[in-house]
Amino acid sequence: MDLFDYSKLKENELHPNFRNIIQESRANERETLNKWIEGFKDRDNKFVHEFQTTFNSSFWEIYCFAILKELNYICDFSYSRPDFVLKRDNRIEFFCECTVSNAPQNGIEEYDIEEKLNPKMSIEESLDLSTIRALNRLKSKKKWYSKNKNKILNFDDKPFVIAYAPFDQPHFQTSNLGAIMRVLYSYDGCYYERGVYSNSYKKYISKSEKVDLDLGIFLDNSYEDISGILFSCVGTWSKVSACTPKSNCIFIQNRYKGNNIDSEISINYNVDSKDKWDKIIKRSKVEAHIDKLGLSDILKSENTTQRNPFIEFGYEERLTDGLNLFLNPYSRNPISDELISNFIKVGVNVHTFDINKMEPIVIFAHGDSLFQRYAIRLRGL
Repeated sequence: MDLFDYSKLKENELHPNFRNIIQESRANERETLNKWIEGFKDRDNKFVHEFQTTFNSSFWEIYCFAILKELNYICDFSYSRPDFVLKRDNRIEFFCECTVSNAPQNGIEEYDIEEKLNPKMSIEESLDLSTIRALNRLKSKKKWYSKNKNKILNFDDKPFVIAYAPFDQPHFQTSNLGAIMRVLYSYDGCYYERGVYSNSYKKYISKSEKVDLDLGIFLDNSYEDISGILFSCVGTWSKVSACTPKSNCIFIQNRYKGNNIDSEISINYNVDSKDKWDKIIKRSKVEAHIDKLGLSDILKSENTTQRNPFIEFGYEERLTDGLNLFLNPYSRNPISDELISNFIKVGVNVHTFDINKMEPIVIFAHGDSLFQRYAIRLRGL
């Protein structure tokens, strides 16, 4: 399967993201993606076309396939749906269906450069949009599975996991875990008052003046068919860049320190002189990106880490860095402890909700966990 043979398509038929990654300078990154997709089967002979013309959902499916291979499960492609039927020792262990949210009708596409540099939406508006889009996609997948599980698989006694990623707006990554935590557990962050930290919850969100949508879909048995959600807001093409040596990018990362919410930002680059660095900064408009992302003050801090040069030391990011598994405490087919352990071993953070204490808990969080990453491409290298 050749993902990058687009000879049968006109240039205006190609998705903007696909046109971006076929540039000559991204050859190393394309090779990384080709390794991820080794063993993948195109069951309906549509995958390559969809990857080239719609991109996001196909790319997310490739990334998920690479993750599942790292878990050492075998994907049985003899089934038409769901996306992945996972086996070990010739026994089905669980199912995984991939889905993404794209921009709403007449919304701003995630690849819109002008919006990335000059955002029109506030952080709260962005979070609300991501919340609504996530809720809609998960509701749609739940409805599909509940309707078709017996028709397609003839049995439904195994865990069913939805792998979900947001591509709903240019700054979708700013929501971090905020939108998905609202959708699944009604969790809306914590606040500090009179020396005490307390959790905040949001029971519904307004889609319009007349329509309110309930949040907390994992807080009762209405989604019992869904065992868990595999989620990342950093499973983008930047993940490919971050896993590829010599990708000529500056990576700006925010990472959790253990279970705390403190963040760290590092810039990694591949130049060895101040003069050359200044020229690249100017040509690549890096300062404009950094300023619009609200990171300028942080990058001036003494705590900012700058590793130099990037080519020698590389940027160390695991394939699973930034990946989270959210468990459904009301699932009919809960994810087994063995499977949870396997996810943790490869670097996945695992969350659930304590129905007795009525609060979300982190079962396991890897130290230095990635929760946000921006990649700025350097020109002229």
